[in-house]
Amino acid sequence: MVGKTTRRTAGMIGTAAAAIVFATFSAAAQDEPQTRPDAETACPDRPVLEDASPDREAMLSFPAAWADFADMSMYWLAVRTELGSVHCVETTWAIDADAYERLNERFLGFEWSGYEAGGYMLIDTAGTGSSTDTGAKPVFSPEGGYMASIQFSDAGWGGLEGFAVWRTYASGMTPVHVDTNLPTMADWRIDKWEGNGCLHLSAVPYDRVEDWRKLTEYKRDRYVSRSRDGWKLSAGEVCFAS
Repeated sequence: MVGKTTRRTAGMIGTAAAAIVFATFSAAAQDEPQTRPDAETACPDRPVLEDASPDREAMLSFPAAWADFADMSMYWLAVRTELGSVHCVETTWAIDADAYERLNERFLGFEWSGYEAGGYMLIDTAGTGSSTDTGAKPVFSPEGGYMASIQFSDAGWGGLEGFAVWRTYASGMTPVHVDTNLPTMADWRIDKWEGNGCLHLSAVPYDRVEDWRKLTEYKRDRYVSRSRDGWKLSAGEVCFAS
């Protein structure tokens, strides 16, 4: 354990129950030509929790660039997958969503915000599709095969609220390390990958912050996460001993 810590709740991965849950549902592939999916018919007509309701009066908007392969209903985002099935991501808990993007030919993502909550929904269109809340936009390793993300908010109701590393395969992705007990600091971020086996991360201790508008000017504490150590965070800046 590194520094002062506080218990956080991971969303979508790990065994802890999350306050913000984006459930997924995959419809069977069809023999008909690949067209834009219809979220109203391809996805459930209600949230996973039947008494849940969005804190908004209309469905979330999404960009015209996604119109060829995605559709939105009041509760779900439907996405066409590589195998032609429809993968559905629940959006009930989101009040707003933006920064929709295609990270590469396979992964899609967008930022969402809710009541004192927020996260980043990553959608993998490989196979029949899958999705997970990575909290913040993930950073992919330079040689492929891994991605990582880190999120720490004051409210503690984000989609991840921790640090995680995923292994990516041709047919999907799986978490290989999840840490929801991060040192209590501000502006946690992944600075860079060093090869495929080490990450550089940093954050600012709260006692250094006098003016939040100048957060980027304060000295940052440095950490590394090495595959050989099971991706656990360690204080320092050296990935591999010379």
